[in-house]
Parts: sequence; structure tokens; C-alpha cells
Amino acid sequence: PGGLEMVEVAGVSNIRTDTAVTTDDFWRLGSLTKPFTSGIVYLLADDGLIDLDAPVADYLGAGWAEGYEFEGVDYGDTLTVKQMLNYTSGFAEYATSPVFFAEALERLDVAITPEEIVEWGVGQGPVIEPGSEPQVTTVGHVVAGLIIEEVTGRQVDELMREYVFDPAGASSAYLAPQEVPPDPVVNAYVSEGFANALEVIWPTDSNLGDYADVREQAVLDGPDGPLFDLMVVPQDLLGSVGWTGGGLEARPLDAARAMRALFDGTVLSDDLAAAMTQPLPDSVYAQGIVIRALEDEPSYQQSGVVPGYNSGSVYLPEWDIAVVASSNTESPGLPTRDLVNQVALIVRTAYIQAATSAAE
Repeated sequence: PGGLEMVEVAGVSNIRTDTAVTTDDFWRLGSLTKPFTSGIVYLLADDGLIDLDAPVADYLGAGWAEGYEFEGVDYGDTLTVKQMLNYTSGFAEYATSPVFFAEALERLDVAITPEEIVEWGVGQGPVIEPGSEPQVTTVGHVVAGLIIEEVTGRQVDELMREYVFDPAGASSAYLAPQEVPPDPVVNAYVSEGFANALEVIWPTDSNLGDYADVREQAVLDGPDGPLFDLMVVPQDLLGSVGWTGGGLEARPLDAARAMRALFDGTVLSDDLAAAMTQPLPDSVYAQGIVIRALEDEPSYQQSGVVPGYNSGSVYLPEWDIAVVASSNTESPGLPTRDLVNQVALIVRTAYIQAATSAAE
């Protein structure tokens, strides 16, 4: 509160070279993108360009999700815009799907388009009845990105910078793959199991080289066992797979600035922020954001896991405190959500103590 900013770093950005991570490094932050995409949809709805309760078909055309059936009922033309944001669309989650990556990793040197992501989601069919209970998915926010571009005639990365990043003073935040940082993101590490799986599907008739050579370059000793350095392989696919559902590449400080600006009145009005953060009944899920009680008060949270990165964000609306953290491994042993929550509580406690001392 009051504008204080703190940045702390630890560890290395490149294990092989023992290069220390710095505050200038860029990270892939995955689903930390979703609140910003939802925010833009709400701004466009406020301008009358989008009806949140209207079918997606009104914007992307009838048949955009043809054959999207659940128990014999085709939901393709009845899915609404709001269902894309609040996780009730029923779409499978491609970001953690072995089926998706078994197919996608065969084309590491070819970027994937939003339309291909949507086509994959439609082809998988609903994993729950659309409109029922929420099920985490990234496909819905990719659909939201397509709607944004359709109603505005502009690229969504331009709008995200204009509506969110610039007002937040987040000049080092980018929506990939349309816009990318001036420097590469830090090296990303996954377990050796990933390397073993990749060996099975490594394309032999491409220009990616022999897998044995790649493995020799990529597998190295990490602090808890062998790790696979994802930066050794082409980044075309990995850098394009998230977009409006998970394409944020940024310095964590700017991600925190953007998270704060989204909800402190800078980007969204109080009414829009309240609407966007209204959770579904008996659920923690709102519109691209998770609402959880943190000790005795509400918090707005979002986690992000993409190959090689594990990130978390939290905003305390009653105190105007935002925290973002990221690690360059997706290991579940590094609970960044717990980390950002604990840091937020520590900062809140310090602020209360300082205010009390000043009053005394």
C-alpha cells in the first residue's frame, strides 16, 4: 500500500552455466494471463461490444463448435461468453493433457494457432455438462481471445497493452506469441520423465536433429535429480500454446503491477471488478480468477503451470497488496501459490504493525 515495491530473487536461470537469476529476467507465467483476458472482455461488455450472456456463436459464427456433444446433446451453439470465462464450458484442459502434448510435441518448431487449440477442445468433447459445475480449462480463455479480436478488429495483445499493461506501468509484460520480450525467458526445466516421453514421440523426419544429441545437451543434474532443459528444443510451439489463456511473458514485478491495476480502479471500475470476481455458487471460481479466503479476508488468486514454469499470484483487495512469484521448474514440490499467499500475509502484517506504531 502506498506504492512500495519489492523484488527478491534466488537460484539460477541456467543450471548448466550457473547463471544467477536477476530481477531483469523474463518468465512464462501461464494462467496468470486469464484475469487480464477476462478484464478486457468485461471492459468490452461495458462498452456494449460483447454481451456476456450471449452465445459465442453470435461472435464466431454458427457451427464454430459443431459436434460439441454431451450425452447426445449438442451444446456448440448454446455455449455463452461468460461460460468461457468461468470454467463452465466443459472443455478439456489441454495445458496438462498428455494426449494434447503427445500430438503437439511432434511439431516443436511449428507455432500452434488459437483456432487449432479450439478445434482440439471441440474434438475432445465436453468433460462435464456445459453450464454445470466449473472445470478448469484454458480453451475457454482462448475462445475469449478470438471473440475480443472479432468484435474489435484488433489484435488482442495490442488491447492488453492499451487496457492493462500501460495503465499499470507494466512496460515489461507481453502477450506471446503476438508480442514477445526483448530477451528470452529464463531456462525452463522439467523432470527426466519428460525426456523419456519426448524420446518416444521425437519426430525422425524433421529438421529438429537426432534426439540422442538433443538429450545429451538437455539432460543435466538438478538439485533433486536429472532435469531436462526445455530451452534446448525449438520454442515455436511452447511459446505459442498459451495466448489469451496462458501466454503472458513478463518480469514478475510487472505482472504484479498489472494484477494490482486490474482491481484497484485503474483498469476496471469498482462495479466491473465486483462482477468479474463474483464466484459461482458453492465455488471458488469466478471469471478467470479464483476467490479464496486468506485467513480472515478475501483474496483474488491465480496459478499458472506451463512446461518448465510454476507461477502464482494473489491480490488482497482490502489492503491493495499484490504478489507474484515464479520458478523455472514445474515441480509440484515448489508450491508458488502457498508462497505468494504467505508473502502477502507477511506484508499485510508488517503494514498493520507500522500503522499501529505510527498511531501510537
